[in-house]
Amino acid sequence: MRTPIRQASSTHISQSLLPTPEVGTHQTPVPVALLGGTGLSGRVLYSILSNHPTFQCVSVIGSSASEGRRFEEIWEEKEKKLRELHRNVGYECLPFPSSSNDGAVRPVAFEAFLSLHTPSSVKFVFSTIAPSLGFLETRLTCQGFTVVSISPHGRLPSNTFVLEHSLASLPMAPMSLYKSPNCVVCGLTPVLSCLVSNLHLIGLEVSGLTVTTMQSLTGRGDSPYDSELCVGNMLPVGQIEDTEQYITSELKGLFDFPSSVPVDVRCYRGGAARCHIIDLRVSVGGIEDLQVQPDDVKKWCENYNPCKEYYDLASKAGVHTTKAEKTPIHFSSNKTGMLQSSVKGMAVVVTNLAIQENTIKMTVMVDNLIKGAAGAVLQLAEWVEAGKRLGLSSSSSSPSPSSSLSSAT
Repeated sequence: MRTPIRQASSTHISQSLLPTPEVGTHQTPVPVALLGGTGLSGRVLYSILSNHPTFQCVSVIGSSASEGRRFEEIWEEKEKKLRELHRNVGYECLPFPSSSNDGAVRPVAFEAFLSLHTPSSVKFVFSTIAPSLGFLETRLTCQGFTVVSISPHGRLPSNTFVLEHSLASLPMAPMSLYKSPNCVVCGLTPVLSCLVSNLHLIGLEVSGLTVTTMQSLTGRGDSPYDSELCVGNMLPVGQIEDTEQYITSELKGLFDFPSSVPVDVRCYRGGAARCHIIDLRVSVGGIEDLQVQPDDVKKWCENYNPCKEYYDLASKAGVHTTKAEKTPIHFSSNKTGMLQSSVKGMAVVVTNLAIQENTIKMTVMVDNLIKGAAGAVLQLAEWVEAGKRLGLSSSSSSPSPSSSLSSAT
């Protein structure tokens, strides 16, 4: 008889990504700015911020070409170009938020922003800039601004976090730079964290990872790609981007995999306007036949919710939390998965699950624009703000193990 599989403990939640009033005492909105705010990820972030109960965008930092122009005009120009660029895969234009006061927030150039604002007038700068402009983040942190960024520039194991996995290790001591990893890593991390923790409960460890991505075209933001580099109708990402190296190093850093655990990553782009599809294969060491059934893995995924108590604490502090409507992982029993266009928001979708010998195989689907970008940086900033309001932040140079939001999880 097969030994019953124990599950990592978690609690079910239910709250939409769409902002709703918090139960805590009303607080003045926290002023934030967007660096690279006119790009695609910046526009998605601005859309969410336009209705965010905790944060208020007071400045959008763009290029000198966009300075002073109506943001809505720039927005519509860029969305029109994306629709034309991706017309064959049905790109849906992102509407300019109706709740936005376009006259109040107009893009400014970087130097103009520094002349207008200080760290006391802008509490967080959300950065979505290209890595080639990463030096701008450095200038901001040197002047005392707190930067929360999706840019690859300056990512280190010590400053790169995914909330569901990193809650127990996020430092309470204030940092000047918080990084969210590559969008594929943002989507894979909750799934891998769920698998690693549940395997550990039954005395098993991961012995290898194979990741193959079919990334959507909007993963390149507003930038087109050279169709001559395509193989068939797919673009091997390794020809023009460092994505494979980013994913490999970030997964190893987040999960502290030893050098003996191989992480093999191959990336392709094309075929859809939005939502990355990821083929994930997790090998388990020390056994030839894994005594775990697909139904066990399904239950692990459905019950995984490590941030439940943190969300409750943040709500009591009056901080809105960006999260999946129910739990971080949505399991789809449909063998063909879901339409890519229907995968939107913070939840990642797991489907096409199979177990062969000592390997767990599955398809993971992630909204690259929200879970992989805008939502990920919002989660980190919300966590920092909640820590301040709950009196858990420390001014010391190192985090205090006894004063952590993670103690509630």
